[in-house]
Amino acid sequence: MRRLLKNTVEVQRDELKNGDLIVLAEGLAALIYDVKDRDNFRMIYASLKRQQVISFSSRNVVFKVYWLKNLKGFFRLRENMFALFDSKGPFLGK
Repeated sequence: MRRLLKNTVEVQRDELKNGDLIVLAEGLAALIYDVKDRDNFRMIYASLKRQQVISFSSRNVVFKVYWLKNLKGFFRLRENMFALFDSKGPFLGK
């Protein structure tokens, strides 16, 4: 998780966009999608414990009593994370 977070910028809840991450202090993270506003969005994460991919809403009680309680922050991948790569490294043109 530390390596991933090195390539992100922290964003405020008012700035959330599809593709942002919500990260907990213990290292769990979920991908944010279907953002309607700061209080209404969906998240998806893979649970190792449950061996399932789980999608839930920010209006779900679990979000309020667990995710917000243990929140580290909201993060967005830096643009350089979207650079094209080939077997020799990043594709920089030509």
